Amino acid sequence: MAKDAEVRANTEKCKGCLTCEMICSLVKTGVANPARSRIRVSAQQPGQITIQNCDGCGICAKFCVFGALEVVQI
Repeated sequence: MAKDAEVRANTEKCKGCLTCEMICSLVKTGVANPARSRIRVSAQQPGQITIQNCDGCGICAKFCVFGALEVVQI
């Protein structure tokens, strides 16, 4: 199945709250464990966001109160 959306990060808006990591891991694995998330926010540089193995569901963007994440159609 081809992916039709992806999550993109606006690193200038990220405050490093890690809500995206928590909600991603909870929805995708059933456990609120940032280590199991598909998105990572650097502890040293909060605006540095890495997204891997993302299926574009957008749950992280929905819960990002700072608007640092968005889902775009590809």
